[in-house]
Amino acid sequence: MKRHNFIVFVAALCAALGASIAVASRPPGTSPVRAGVPASARTEVSRVVAPRASGGPDQFGYTWDDSVPFSWIDATDGTQLSLTTCMDVYQASIPFPFRYYGVVPTGMVIHYNGVLSFDPEHDRDSCPAGSLGAARAAPDGDWYFDNTGTIYMKTGGTAPDRWLVVEWAGLESVSDPTSTFTFEAILHEGGDITFQYLSMGSVGWSPHTGIVDFTGYDDLRYMQGQQIPAGTAVRFTHPASGAHAFPYPRANGSFVSLGQAQQQATGDLVPTLLNYGELGDDTFEVTVDSSWSLDLEGLVDTDGDGIVDTGPLAQLESVPMSFKVDAPATVGASNTAVITATSSVDPTVSGQMLVQNAVPARFALADLKDGWTGQIMVAQPTGTSWTQVTTEGRYNGGSGPTILEEPNGNLLVASFSMWGNPSVFHVVYTIRGRSGAEVLPATTLDPHTGATSRIWAWDLSAAATPDRRTGVIWHDDTYDSDDNENDNVYFAVLDEDGNILFGPQNVTNNTAFGQPGDLDVPFITGTHIAATGDNRFVLSWVAETERAAGTECNVYLAIYDSSGAQVKEIRNLSGLPAGGGMARYVGMGDLSDNRVLVAYPTTSGGQIEAHILDSDGTQVAATPLGGDGDSIDAVELAGKKTLIAWAAGGDAEFAILDPSFNLAVPATPLPGPAQANLGWGLSVTRDARGNGIVVWEAWQPYASLNYAYIDPTGYVMTPPTVFRTSAAPFFSGRNSGITTYRPFADVPVRSFAAGFIERLFDDRITSGCGDDVFCPNDPVAREQMAVFLLKSEHGSDYQPPPCIGIFSDLVCPGGFAVNWIEELYNEGITAGCGGGNYCPGKPVKRDQMAVFLLKAEHGSDYQPPACSGIFDDVACPGGFAVDWVEQLYNEGITTGCSATSYCPTNPVLRSQMAVFLTRAFGLP
Repeated sequence: MKRHNFIVFVAALCAALGASIAVASRPPGTSPVRAGVPASARTEVSRVVAPRASGGPDQFGYTWDDSVPFSWIDATDGTQLSLTTCMDVYQASIPFPFRYYGVVPTGMVIHYNGVLSFDPEHDRDSCPAGSLGAARAAPDGDWYFDNTGTIYMKTGGTAPDRWLVVEWAGLESVSDPTSTFTFEAILHEGGDITFQYLSMGSVGWSPHTGIVDFTGYDDLRYMQGQQIPAGTAVRFTHPASGAHAFPYPRANGSFVSLGQAQQQATGDLVPTLLNYGELGDDTFEVTVDSSWSLDLEGLVDTDGDGIVDTGPLAQLESVPMSFKVDAPATVGASNTAVITATSSVDPTVSGQMLVQNAVPARFALADLKDGWTGQIMVAQPTGTSWTQVTTEGRYNGGSGPTILEEPNGNLLVASFSMWGNPSVFHVVYTIRGRSGAEVLPATTLDPHTGATSRIWAWDLSAAATPDRRTGVIWHDDTYDSDDNENDNVYFAVLDEDGNILFGPQNVTNNTAFGQPGDLDVPFITGTHIAATGDNRFVLSWVAETERAAGTECNVYLAIYDSSGAQVKEIRNLSGLPAGGGMARYVGMGDLSDNRVLVAYPTTSGGQIEAHILDSDGTQVAATPLGGDGDSIDAVELAGKKTLIAWAAGGDAEFAILDPSFNLAVPATPLPGPAQANLGWGLSVTRDARGNGIVVWEAWQPYASLNYAYIDPTGYVMTPPTVFRTSAAPFFSGRNSGITTYRPFADVPVRSFAAGFIERLFDDRITSGCGDDVFCPNDPVAREQMAVFLLKSEHGSDYQPPPCIGIFSDLVCPGGFAVNWIEELYNEGITAGCGGGNYCPGKPVKRDQMAVFLLKAEHGSDYQPPACSGIFDDVACPGGFAVDWVEQLYNEGITTGCSATSYCPTNPVLRSQMAVFLTRAFGLP
């Protein structure tokens, strides 16, 4: 197994840096500081958090303590640094021995926006996001300080208690220019770090406070998204020198296929074991605790003690880890294995890694790999694939791409792309076939051709109506030369081939320009769209407007038909008064009976409410869900139950409504397995079995995509599971980042037989009747029935013996299914249709099917109990196959064709056959 040398910011390189100044200029025509404030950030209300005394340790052993005395060091009489924007950096030496995660750098990089970096890869990083990245200490890392304030550096003390302090003085937050921030970071000789806070204004964006190691996958966070009180001091203590086993990422995983032993797909971040110790070479014993069979590949027992190990690893040397798992044949099955690496130098020291696997339900996902490259994932119980679909996508504000399975089975994928100077975000979409093949190349949905001002777009969402029209919604932020902002909602309608039928049209027609805090200027966020069964689109968004009486933050609706004609004018759904509540985010879901669900939190820290509306926008019901968060999404499950889920600080929560829209399952957490947070993109969908699928992203200390599978009762069949990890963020879409994915385009996902048909497909009993179609309403021919029955009875790999020529109306050899038909005869399941014939092309009748199924299930000698008279249209006694028909009912294989009838002479349709076979043979 190949090993890696772990390159860090060591003394020789750091010494070369010296204390030179390096300033990166902003690209011409851009002004990212004020313009970059996402609308969703403006509505965030800070919470002052009291000191919590202590925290940690992280995997390396750092701890923090905020009960240490506050003792401000004034650095304004030291060196003033030439840092004025978040693009600027300053390289400085460290004039005493200082350990950071066991490494002794002599230099560091100081960033304008509250970050220190100890890794040369980040010494030019523009506007680093606090402790995102590697080898960083962030006392108050914030993208959105407003090019104000002054940064100073000063040294002092005597050996062995020397110190270096960096002070950020008088920085203003772009979200509240009246508030100033003054804080500092103190490096102590030996390795401790203290953060101190002299004055802390209100927080409009989530600052990151903490430290992160050189890999970027281990961090110790003090606070995030919360206001640190002035007068606080927090000290991060470097652990004593010793052995350190560091497997990373802490949690990783992949989807696996039904009943197969397979190599785990590692995604973009290879599981790795690093010797992070400070005692030289070390050999790590590696053990596995797993309920599934999981083998470590590539590791052997080098020291003869019966346990596989890494062999000697030098300090900062690493070895990749590979796993092979054996999955059960059950959709929803999952496993979390614990991999433990124990030091041979100090057996009391060990590190652990979680390896997660799940057999997924069927769905499709779109995201932007590394925040740039558009890709889709198709997850199926029989295998998962990733396909790059565009290089045109670009992350902006976490809104990510959207994906929609169209009625014809193709996948529409849309995202934003930025080009030009000034920068303009355009909506770019493509259509892909079921195999990922391109149907429509990247196409621009562009209302801004020839724009002369900067326009940024957000929160893309799509929905499809039954008449095969796709509605697309997003909102644009347009800026003038003074960075004043104008927000509007845009809407377009496409056909399923991607042709633009309507729009893009400006829905809101807002003409006001302004900046946060300006009166009567609406700032829009959270655009979302849902479709109804009577071919209407319901559009929603949040508008935040500062009024004289306080902030007004409400959910608005507009309704259009599938041609693009407006049906209902814009109206305020939430009706919250200025200063009286904040509907910070909105989520939606399509429901049956021409209804949609609209959900939003009613206060800044309050619970989410679900509102059920008909296609005219009239409220049918309203239900408080409990919980609080954003990226809200909803989907209807089997039995007309509704799943609502939302992101909650990097994890997810969900609730379920019953068919009358009462709360059946209250807000329930889905805690992610990874040490990660700041997850924005969350989406839900359902599979053909009527269960719910929740996928959400998390970013820190590494990026992960997480999955949960929930049945209509609220039972979490697959608990939160990591299925992909990456060193760089994924950006999956809010609300529309995942969609249904059917094996057959002609089987609606809500069809009564959809789940049963999928079982036949996943078990390889059938591949359909043609390319991506199942023909659910076609009758089952007797020759087809032979194949269905025997594969269901014996398994998908079964092959019958060669024919010998039993029936005169079959060609042997070479006739379609002739081997299967003769085996059906040999097993005593059929004697043919009379006169030495089998009648292969005739449809199977429902009364005949009862006999075939029960004989295949129980054996050719089986005789059912006598009938009791269940169905009005099957005579008891004396009706043909009546005993068999009633036994089929008694075994729960059929309920008839109505409450009192069986329809014995009707042909069996292929959709009905799927139900019969799945129930009779207990297919998973």
